[in-house]
Amino acid sequence: MSFAMPYMIQVIREYITKVDKLEQSDQLRTENETANEQKPIDFN
Repeated sequence: MSFAMPYMIQVIREYITKVDKLEQSDQLRTENETANEQKPIDFN
């Protein structure tokens, strides 16, 4: 187990950074989608 620990730490750190990047890109995409939503035309 002591030999595998540095490898496990490295893999977990890489996994966490990938998840953080995906969450950030997903948040930006949802913000852009809400900003670009088509609104109905209002004729008053």
